[in-house]
Formats: sequence, C-alpha cells, structure tokens
Amino acid sequence: MKISHGESYLNSLTRAEKARNTVKDKDRTLTLFYRYLSKKNCLPHVPFTAFESYTTTEGKEIHVSLFKNVIFPKHSNEDTEHTFPIEHLPLLFEITCLVAKPIALGLYLQIFGGLRVGEVVNVKRSSIRHTLDGGTIVINLKENMFRTDLKDTNGANYVKKNQKTTNICFTKLVSKIIRYFSHVLMVQVLYL
Repeated sequence: MKISHGESYLNSLTRAEKARNTVKDKDRTLTLFYRYLSKKNCLPHVPFTAFESYTTTEGKEIHVSLFKNVIFPKHSNEDTEHTFPIEHLPLLFEITCLVAKPIALGLYLQIFGGLRVGEVVNVKRSSIRHTLDGGTIVINLKENMFRTDLKDTNGANYVKKNQKTTNICFTKLVSKIIRYFSHVLMVQVLYL
C-alpha cells in the first residue's frame, strides 16, 4: 500500500461530492492508520520519516496529513434562512403571556423592533412613552448598567452602537399586532 492509494481514495470521496468535513475526517483517520501500519513495519514503501507531527502549546500532539495531492471539496455556503412563520406569532405571544408574562414585551421588542437582548434589558419604564393617539410607542434607549454582576462584555450584553439615545417608534400596539399579525409593522430607528 502506498500514499497514492490513500490520495486516490480521498479524491474519490471529493468526486462523489462528499462534504468537506467528511473528507477531512477520513484524511485524519487514514493518516493515523498509515502511521500505525508504518510502526508495525507493514508499509515498506512509506518510510516512517514521511510522517510529520507537532505539539501544541497545550501539549497535544497533532499529526500532519500524509496526503499532499488531495483536492478537498469547497466549503459549503449554505445560507440557511431562520425565519419564524408569521402564522405562529399569535400563539407565541399567547403562550408567552401564560408562561412568562414578564418577558412578553421584551420578546415583542426583539421580534418587531429588531432590538438585541442587550438593548431590551436596558429599557426602563421611564424610557417608554405613548403618544396621544395611542398608536405609537416611543422607546428611548440608553446604555444602562442594570446588571453589574455580569462580566461578559463580548458584545452580547450591551447596546451595540455607542450613541446618546435611540428612539424606536412602533405604529401599532401589541394588542393590534396579535389581531393583525399579517400587517407589516413599521419600525423607525433614529440615531441622535
């Protein structure tokens, strides 16, 4: 058995349109198998010096692939769309009100207002204003630190854009959204 046999096998997987990770996994397994056979003196055509490896800073030994003439499949660009079906929105809000009423407004703001979790948790009652016509809600967002116990500042727990304030205007109220869930909610974000 020669190195070219392993390369032919791996290239046949690519021609069979196997996933890149599958071919990489087979490559690692074959490299370890060839290494094992070489230690047992079962590969006269493959010298043991052909095997390369290195040690990581954590002390883990990494074996470099023995197969140099392998064409790997391209990375798959699956643009998976993650959308929540609009016909399930009334049920979602109904269940939210029954199971976890305190998060219902936050969930509404995330779905229809496009707010991130870090922005929703920074909303104070005093920053929510209703207009006289009753059809618009204005939310004034500021960077507030309500949770001083959080050490995570990697981008998940704060208002992303560092600005003075953000006003978000909703042209429909929550109760109207549940009744007229098929209407598009107009959200206007103004950065001051």
